[in-house]
Amino acid sequence: MGRMNRNDQREIFPARLQEAPWISIGAVLVFDLLSPLLLFFPVHPLVIVLLPWLFVIGVGIFLLGKLHFSDLGISAAKIPPAILYGLGIWAIIQLVVATVLFFLKGQFTWGEISPGYLIDQLFFFAFAEEIIFRGFLFPQLYLKWNRTDRYSQKAFWGALFVSQAIFSLYHIPHLLLNNTPIQELPFQLLLLWISGMFLCYIYLRSKNLLVSVAVHALGNAPAILFSYDVLPWYVVNLIVMGTAITWIEVGRLLPSRKPRAR
Repeated sequence: MGRMNRNDQREIFPARLQEAPWISIGAVLVFDLLSPLLLFFPVHPLVIVLLPWLFVIGVGIFLLGKLHFSDLGISAAKIPPAILYGLGIWAIIQLVVATVLFFLKGQFTWGEISPGYLIDQLFFFAFAEEIIFRGFLFPQLYLKWNRTDRYSQKAFWGALFVSQAIFSLYHIPHLLLNNTPIQELPFQLLLLWISGMFLCYIYLRSKNLLVSVAVHALGNAPAILFSYDVLPWYVVNLIVMGTAITWIEVGRLLPSRKPRAR
């Protein structure tokens, strides 16, 4: 089957929907679900970093799927808005965390941030995961399960739930490597599944995959200026997601400036 251009559904997905063949989706799933297993072997960290880009994205999406960055919701014009969103969300996170810490402890102390980890997330890990799970797998499953030219609510929710369940399962090797107790795995996987759906929402509402990259990176490496060891990671993640969604929704409510007719 040739690639299909679903022009009438652009209001749902920000990118132009070009359908990739099943072999592309299968390759992405196989490469992506096998790549975390390398964490258990003595391989160079650079291999773990580059593998998703070379095989999952390079081979699975670009070569076999014949897709481009524009098909995944990424373009040069979307970089400046994503930077502004990211900086704004980061600033608000600092205020929210400072307020929560003051409420819990009556004070807050300065902490140490690791900008290197945030950079790794922005340009490698979070970036790759957003391309794979939000920019590619979610819309591709929707296209495969919706064989009409009209919006299908059943296909939409099915693609959303399944793609983000795969996103959650992808993290099992990471959780095990971090010595997560087996009895806590279901709870952690549920949180990852919910986080994945939040990121899908952010992508669709912002119409910019790079915004969800920034939010994902801040969720993993929030670069908080204060010592926040009393807050569990999922509380920090909830603050990041809630701040991002609020920021986007408020921005959508503000009147947009339109160029004057000459």
